[in-house]
Amino acid sequence: MNIAARLVICQSGLYAANGVLMTFIVVLLAAHGMTTGEVGLAMGLSTLTRVIAAPLWGYAADRLGRLRGVMAAGMLTGALPLIVMLLPQVEGFMPTLGLLLISSAGASAGFPLTDTMVWRSAMRHGFSFSNVRAAGSALFVAGVLGGGFAVGWLGSNSVAWLVVVGYLWTVISLPTVAPVPMVVAPRRAAAIRPLLANRDYRLVLASSALLQGAHAAYYGFSTLYWGRAGISNQIIGVLWAEGVVGEIVVMLLLRNRISRFDPWKLTMVAAGFATLRWVGSALTTDSWMLAVLQPLHAMSFTIPYLAALRIINERSPPHLAATAQTVYASLGVSAPTGLLMALVSVLYPIWAGNVFWLMAAFSVAGLVLVWLARRRVVPPGAA
Repeated sequence: MNIAARLVICQSGLYAANGVLMTFIVVLLAAHGMTTGEVGLAMGLSTLTRVIAAPLWGYAADRLGRLRGVMAAGMLTGALPLIVMLLPQVEGFMPTLGLLLISSAGASAGFPLTDTMVWRSAMRHGFSFSNVRAAGSALFVAGVLGGGFAVGWLGSNSVAWLVVVGYLWTVISLPTVAPVPMVVAPRRAAAIRPLLANRDYRLVLASSALLQGAHAAYYGFSTLYWGRAGISNQIIGVLWAEGVVGEIVVMLLLRNRISRFDPWKLTMVAAGFATLRWVGSALTTDSWMLAVLQPLHAMSFTIPYLAALRIINERSPPHLAATAQTVYASLGVSAPTGLLMALVSVLYPIWAGNVFWLMAAFSVAGLVLVWLARRRVVPPGAA
């Protein structure tokens, strides 16, 4: 079995578990006695925990030079609190919240370290990063669909069990993946300072914060908004699936062409299409028009994501490869999305679908930022 296939098998548990977790964690929290307001607070604190914890896992991987071992430790830390949560004695807000936050801190190691492992393995062994990442997206959809059946058949506790099994599958599979050569960080090296001294890296963080954060209204309120407009849950599910299918198509079919273009130009083109997507979302709740807009997820999310990964892996100091990826995941994706979701939660009761205009504004800001800054981007190898 080749290295790419082994990586797909290894990451399958992580992606499928995240599909279950993102979609159905609210069901598990509610079953433990949390009110709607408490669930919202718990989700916000969980996001904040991931923002803080992810760079620490990345720095540990760089300092120790053992990416697989650190990732396994994170996944085990993510799984064990969920097992404890299943005990009948665990009930109410504070005990459930404490276990959720510990689990979130551990699980934050998963995706950024997986991306580091797959990217560096792809460069070393000559396979396509996009192929392996597209398989992950398909497994995420499988987790969403499988989780829906499991919750309906087995009840809320199945959410925890499915996530635990997914995390443990990744841990068990890690030894089958070839070790990724790591340049061990010097003992005296600061964790973030060399990264933030790099102009390209700062621009990646800022532009990703705007473009990825602009998905906040979609992630948090599109289902509610479309449902109140009379769109059935089945159609809403199809609309969400369309976005992920678009993501997979881009990764599988356009990966070679994408790699030929300047990643900054790709980011600007993607920002333009993202603006179109959010303007359209503000203007219509017609299911057919939304079906036309949803494949633009491949542009609003996937293209900026791939461009950012390419820039990060080409421009970051080798001894901070994992740190660079985890800081990006925290400050370039999770933190801005969480903050904007909090803002949207305040504005949505007043603005309803008009919150998508705000998302369009952030996308325009991302385009302008990259356009202004790229003329002064340091050539590769200069920093």
